[in-house]
Amino acid sequence: MAKYSSAELCDITGGQQLLQDDNITVTRLVTDSRKLSLSDGSMFVAIAGERHDGHLFIGSLYKAGVRAFLVEREIDVSTLSGSAVIMVDSTIRALQKLAAHHRSSFEFPVIAITGSNGKTIVKEWLNNLLAGDYVICRSPRSYNSQVGVPLSVWNMDSRHTLGIFEAGISMPGEMDNLAKVIQSDLGVMTNISDAHRENFASRFAIAKEKVKLFSGCSRIIWCADYPELTEAFGHSSFEDKEMITWGIAVPGHKRTFGIVRKTVEGGYTHVEASWKGKPVHFSMVFADPASVENAVTCIVTLLTLGYSQADIQERLSRLAPVQMRLEVLDGVNHSTLINDSYSSDIHSLDIALDFLKSNDGGKSRVVILSDMLQTGLMDHELYSEVNRMLEARLVEKVYCIGSSIADSAEVFSVPAKFYPAVQDFIREFDLREISQRAVLIKGARSYRFERITEFLQEKSHDTRLEVDLGALVHNLNYFRARLSESTRLMVMVKAFGYGSGAREIASILQFSNVDYLAVAYTDEGVELRKAGISIPVMVMNPEAGSLATLIRYRLEPELYSLRTVREFLHELAYHQEEEAYPVHIKIDSGMHRLGFVEEDLKELLAILKRETIIRVASVFTHLSSSENPEHDSFTRHQLSVFEGACSKIQKATGGTFLRHALNTGGIQRFPDAQYDMVRLGIGLYGVSSEPSEQAALRPVSTFLSHISQIKTIEKGDIVGYGMSYQATETRRIAVVPVGYADGLRRSLSNGKGFLMVRGQRAPILGRVCMDMTMIDISNIDCSEGDTVEIFGPSLALSEFATMSETIAYEVLTS
Repeated sequence: MAKYSSAELCDITGGQQLLQDDNITVTRLVTDSRKLSLSDGSMFVAIAGERHDGHLFIGSLYKAGVRAFLVEREIDVSTLSGSAVIMVDSTIRALQKLAAHHRSSFEFPVIAITGSNGKTIVKEWLNNLLAGDYVICRSPRSYNSQVGVPLSVWNMDSRHTLGIFEAGISMPGEMDNLAKVIQSDLGVMTNISDAHRENFASRFAIAKEKVKLFSGCSRIIWCADYPELTEAFGHSSFEDKEMITWGIAVPGHKRTFGIVRKTVEGGYTHVEASWKGKPVHFSMVFADPASVENAVTCIVTLLTLGYSQADIQERLSRLAPVQMRLEVLDGVNHSTLINDSYSSDIHSLDIALDFLKSNDGGKSRVVILSDMLQTGLMDHELYSEVNRMLEARLVEKVYCIGSSIADSAEVFSVPAKFYPAVQDFIREFDLREISQRAVLIKGARSYRFERITEFLQEKSHDTRLEVDLGALVHNLNYFRARLSESTRLMVMVKAFGYGSGAREIASILQFSNVDYLAVAYTDEGVELRKAGISIPVMVMNPEAGSLATLIRYRLEPELYSLRTVREFLHELAYHQEEEAYPVHIKIDSGMHRLGFVEEDLKELLAILKRETIIRVASVFTHLSSSENPEHDSFTRHQLSVFEGACSKIQKATGGTFLRHALNTGGIQRFPDAQYDMVRLGIGLYGVSSEPSEQAALRPVSTFLSHISQIKTIEKGDIVGYGMSYQATETRRIAVVPVGYADGLRRSLSNGKGFLMVRGQRAPILGRVCMDMTMIDISNIDCSEGDTVEIFGPSLALSEFATMSETIAYEVLTS
């Protein structure tokens, strides 16, 4: 474990001690005030970002017990007695200096991984393939940023024998900093694509920046099928490196690992290749190109480390697709499952517990945990630390599986129950014990905890909408970066969170410190309050019969007419409110949907001036065509009408309120009209009408099903209702359990639409049924049970919406 005195940290960073306490020892670094688990030994690194300033949270962290702070501006230390406060020019650079110094204390080898895609998968797979031979320190999940890399390296200690760290960049000039932190011996490059292209002139510019990570490596592994990498590694600074290249064997082009033949059969990929001139053969349980590429990268890495073909082939059976995020699933008895059943170590557990805390929906927390393997710690020390982490997250109970964790039962103050093996847990566990609870399932790969996930998951048919919460946070931060520092953010979670799950989405948004949420109806807001959402929630269409409930749950109504104002005042009179109740005034600036028009303003102003039991929290309007440049003159007219109404309301009430007009389409196009707040809607879910913006967003929703049955039909055979399709030749078709009841429009029948199977388009044959659809797979190598994608990574939601002759909003909410 890292252990430094405040004086040492000051020397390493070149900082100035604003407050000194020589008795303080730092073992942990914290950059997110929400993720403080243990205050003892923690130092808070206050980072001032585009949207959040960590210095604002120093007071709350001091109250929570933190006594060491790294800052980059003068702060009032009079309230921080007994603390060590170090000021530096840049806390991010200082954090990197600390990690680089810490890294230099260890001589064991370190593998550095970068590339446009696949970094996290390759890192996790290498960890799995090498487990047992090394005690590995690796990046937790995808900690690969300017902050994430030093936090990962800080976890190195004397018990480790290998480091595996991933590094990512989004701007030129960033990789040099990370190279100094990681100080790698072996470099692994995954690939090059247009990811994060927005800040680089070309793919070559991306490659040129990424290869800087390997400046100190003696050996570098990379795929020579990418010409940009060949050009980037052709620089003179790499002449003294051993270059281990792989790719398709091409005459006249040298490959250390040259692929001669690649075949796919029954879901397996078989690769015939040459390794340093000798034939080798590997089989892997993947068929999609991305997984195969990542697996080959791992194979070449193990060959480079001296492993034999037979040993590698045996280890390949350990690999399974890695979830790029912690999955949130519906469990039995109204429980929520957080599935992280791929790995179990102290650092990934820390992250998983934070995720549990932010996604518990107000439910009690329980954890199902396996033995932790190859940690290098004595069991008593290891599980004492685990117990402290569980206590800090207020975990109600932990269910432990394995012999080593059972041998340390006495260290658990958190109520614990022990099982020898997974099958014992499944046989003996009473499902009522997780009723109405949030459950983290965290197990080492060898324990096959996916069996527990399957046992506890609420059973439903295999047509499903998967929601990537990591992508949602990425999109949130994308839009936040485009707001001025003072602009607040309201996020729309109406219509079941645009079909993505309002409670889950709202929990993430609350954890991410958005200012407001908005729903369409009172019952949607009530569900959020019951799920533990405490931030302000605006109800856009508060019906008269729901006003008492709205007030009881502290929801804030949109008032859009004189009738709604009178109805709310009438209901509010029956409630004993100590303070004026916040309301939101909607102005109709020309769209002619809900809202006050000019002729109503005089009476509205008189009411607002007279009635002291309400206060105007915000005034807002809705723009008709903010995304369409052809209608900019009308948009400007709407903004002018809105500003005039706001001026009259301010003059009449004499109070201050938030003004907001921009929706997703307007945030980028009208930065001068951000006012005090903006409303983010469809953009959060990865949809934009602006091509450059769309390229920067990540898809949040993936709509999937599977093949129920495959059959061959002959010429003249018909498919589906109404004999609407008749085969003109022998065809191979698949039946998929998805139909118009699931949102797959009937208008896509008879070849107007298609579904994606193994990355290929399979036209719809016959009519789309209520819960079944038939597709043509004559030219696709697939099997029963294979995944079918309706929209997602292979078919963008926007393209699917266009094909369906509708818009993304309707697709998601249907």
